[in-house]
Amino acid sequence: MATERSIDFGPVRLIDTGQVEHITSGQTSKRQTSSGSSRLFLIQSDLDISVRVAYIDWENDDREVRGLPGSTPNRLFSRLARGSRISVSRFQDLEWMELRISTITSMEPRIIWSNPRKIDLLGLNEACGFNVQRGLKELGAQGVGKREDLINTDNNRATDLCVLFSSDDKIVPIAAFAAVRVIPIGRQATKSTVTALGN
Repeated sequence: MATERSIDFGPVRLIDTGQVEHITSGQTSKRQTSSGSSRLFLIQSDLDISVRVAYIDWENDDREVRGLPGSTPNRLFSRLARGSRISVSRFQDLEWMELRISTITSMEPRIIWSNPRKIDLLGLNEACGFNVQRGLKELGAQGVGKREDLINTDNNRATDLCVLFSSDDKIVPIAAFAAVRVIPIGRQATKSTVTALGN
């Protein structure tokens, strides 16, 4: 039987359901076809938000975090199941994820998300309402900062943010996903005085 565990991260709870499913065939974030395993997590808050997220370990060595159908409120988070995945990449014996934030650009007549965009640590903290760098490090992140400082990137994304973590760590990448996809969207909706988004 799967055993749940819950960890607080800023305004949300990260719940490792312990449920693992086998994927017979699917498309990775790098547009390759592979089989793999999917571990289910929930990101929940006291504002009736419950987002279903999977950490997927593909057999071709790709890895990613992606949103799943069935999150609530559906009107706010339906985009998560359509193209909001974030790749997990290797750096030496560690792994890393980009920290590019999505925000709401329109509430009516339908909710429209922005494409993921660059943000600095101060802006990320403001969007999430707490010190994200400290929160990720408390969960076990090896580093949170610019790519050029953490993974020696020297291209046009060198000053973009990323998070670095142990290769066996599944909580930090789920928390990072929450920080750039779930928490900012939920806070924006609240600030826009949307009290009943409906399903």
